[in-house]
Amino acid sequence: MQFGFGGGMTPIVRNIMIASVVIWIAQRFTDSFLLDLFALQPDAIKNDFAIWQLVTYMFLHGSFFHLFWNMFALWMFGGEIERQLGSSKFLQYYILTGVGGGLFQLIANWGTPSIIIGASAAIYGVLIAFGLFFPNRVITLLLFFILPVQMKAKTLVAIYIGISLV
Repeated sequence: MQFGFGGGMTPIVRNIMIASVVIWIAQRFTDSFLLDLFALQPDAIKNDFAIWQLVTYMFLHGSFFHLFWNMFALWMFGGEIERQLGSSKFLQYYILTGVGGGLFQLIANWGTPSIIIGASAAIYGVLIAFGLFFPNRVITLLLFFILPVQMKAKTLVAIYIGISLV
């Protein structure tokens, strides 16, 4: 059975997806306990030195669709990057981009009671890597889930980054 762009699902992508789904299900049963302890919170970093939150926030998601779209992008693009880098380096890259995004969010939200969750920073890291490794690969998207649109990976990544910045 083939997943993603080819070659089957890779071990780190599979494990990240499983961990994210299991944690999301656990979130449904723990009220705010997991969020209080593991979501990235500038106040907790500042006051309690809860540095682990720079990693754990990536595995928490706010809704089914938040989880679905992050894992869908990881499934679509992550396997290719894991095969390119190797499993160990891919995991390091994924965590590094997630932590980097978390640090950026900490700076932007310093002194606020905000709560930051989701794998989006790490997913954007995967998308950027895909655009750099395979810039001219043609990707077919279903616009509005109906109209097929083809574009190069570098264009798709630029659009995603533009949307994110806006």
